[in-house]
Amino acid sequence: MQCVDFREMFFDPWKHLTRLLQREIGSFHTTMYLKRCYINIVMDIGHGLRIVDLGLVHQDLFIIGDLQLGFEQDMQRKGTLLPRFQLQDILERLKKIFQQIHVKTLVINGDVKHAFGTILESEWRELLQLFDFCLKHVEEIILVKGNHDLMIDPVAKKRNIRVVDFYRKDDLLIFHGHKQIKEQGKF
Repeated sequence: MQCVDFREMFFDPWKHLTRLLQREIGSFHTTMYLKRCYINIVMDIGHGLRIVDLGLVHQDLFIIGDLQLGFEQDMQRKGTLLPRFQLQDILERLKKIFQQIHVKTLVINGDVKHAFGTILESEWRELLQLFDFCLKHVEEIILVKGNHDLMIDPVAKKRNIRVVDFYRKDDLLIFHGHKQIKEQGKF
């Protein structure tokens, strides 16, 4: 097996995961392949932004997106049985990231959950686990709503997570991109 181009993993890791799983559904090697290919990357890309693993750091913000929690249960409902390692993999990676960086705010830029129009049981449980884990490392979590996050408010409210359509910090504007916004950012 060969590792794929870093850019595909950074800009759409779940698209990459989906392609991978289509080739190797149910394989033990899937987990091993993901752990081998997703390496810790730290890169300064200018304008005060650094890539850290699959997220961005800007001042006291760490920005991630498109986690798609609940993907495995949704696929199971559709008849495809997948091993459930997604949340564990995310938590392991976040643990390594939080050992490298110290920030006050985590911004989740949309699609933290997978199912549209409902909250699956696994999404509810996994979102709370994710929020609890992250709140041990940051003071605040801000969730920028994505197109999959229509029903996120009840879960976010349980942990006092602020849910917004976009987030602005100085000249940085963070939005998911599924709808037009009127704010403008400098970059």
